[in-house]
Amino acid sequence: MKQLRIQFFGGFELYDHNGVPLRLPSRNGAALLAILAVGRTRMQGRAKLASLLWDSRDFEHARGSLRQTLFMLRRFLGREAMREQTDALRLDEAVVRTDLWDFLDLVAQGTPEALSSAVELFQGEFLDGHPANRSNAFEEWLTNERQRLHDLALQTFCHSLEHAMRHGRHEDVRRTALRMLALDPAEETAHRALMQVHANEQRFSLALRQFDLCRRVLQSELNVEPDAQTRQLYADIMLSRSSRFPLAHRSAADSVSGNVRKLA
Repeated sequence: MKQLRIQFFGGFELYDHNGVPLRLPSRNGAALLAILAVGRTRMQGRAKLASLLWDSRDFEHARGSLRQTLFMLRRFLGREAMREQTDALRLDEAVVRTDLWDFLDLVAQGTPEALSSAVELFQGEFLDGHPANRSNAFEEWLTNERQRLHDLALQTFCHSLEHAMRHGRHEDVRRTALRMLALDPAEETAHRALMQVHANEQRFSLALRQFDLCRRVLQSELNVEPDAQTRQLYADIMLSRSSRFPLAHRSAADSVSGNVRKLA
């Protein structure tokens, strides 16, 4: 069955059942879909939705704006895209799919293959580039959701990175580490992984250059020095370069495992 497709990571995109892009005429339409997508199977009360998106208006005007936005969405998505009961609604997963749901499902599976696929799905921050909403309540909600998903993405990247390191898949390590640094340039786990891969390939100049980059970013963004694990890896690489012996005493994944946290 063909489904409507909504992309939230790295920006908002909406596609019809045939994969044709749809352009919503209202930014509040995208915001409303984001709230419903986060709620997923939970019914969302109309009063809550109206207060989140139009908190500067009185209740009746907010409800009227919600009705207009829902009318527009039904016209673009079709009435079957939403399930409604009494005074609440949600998206119908039989009709709509989102990258958010796919990402969360893959993270929940937790297998190396699923986590690698989750990494590929996370193309940027949640609803990135969405124009500022006039509702302070929605902006606060969006900030919190972005941070929650940002943290979960970093954890997912760390787990995927560790697995790639343990199995010597250097290209996967490079790709995942660079994606992590695009998300957070001060993420030492990714810097260490790149240092380790370069050193394992006897590319010591690149490994040391990565350490210098890590140190500059940490100083610029956080006003801190690299942590003890990163400094130790740097020392090991310096010793290995001078002796031309590989880092045999270090497990392939030691450079990333220290920062891997249990997935929420």
